[in-house]
Amino acid sequence: MLGKTRQSVEFLRERFLKGRLLVLLVLINIAGIFYGLYYYSYQLSITSPLLWAFVLDSPIAVLLFAVSGILILMRKSNQGLFLLASVYLIKYGFWTMLVIAIYWPQFAAFQPEINVLNFFLHLGMVMEGLLLASMLNPIKLKIFLPVVAWFLLNDFL
Repeated sequence: MLGKTRQSVEFLRERFLKGRLLVLLVLINIAGIFYGLYYYSYQLSITSPLLWAFVLDSPIAVLLFAVSGILILMRKSNQGLFLLASVYLIKYGFWTMLVIAIYWPQFAAFQPEINVLNFFLHLGMVMEGLLLASMLNPIKLKIFLPVVAWFLLNDFL
């Protein structure tokens, strides 16, 4: 069973993290950054710029994927960045899908088509995070601890 799973991950990695499809994913994520900035524009207007990094959860996740994708296209690797991006993508992608699903009646009352789209875009974030995580080598503690510290601070704030 583990062998089949590993083959599936390798197949997906070969298809999605190479060439033209990766360029397309990077471009989609760059568009997502701008959509996220628009989506959070009101919240940013009433929040101190010092705290913006804690407001822009999904836009930061897709920014990190875009940068990671560019590095992959350049045949470079940054395990710390890949770990940070994959945790961001999985955490905020799954969290948003869960919130939309649990509170669907409230979301459906306000632009249901946008919220359906947001659900599937965040599902895409989770998938990107899993694909990026498949590229990680065994994580070294000196890379892992700052990522954990960042997310603990983020959740606290």
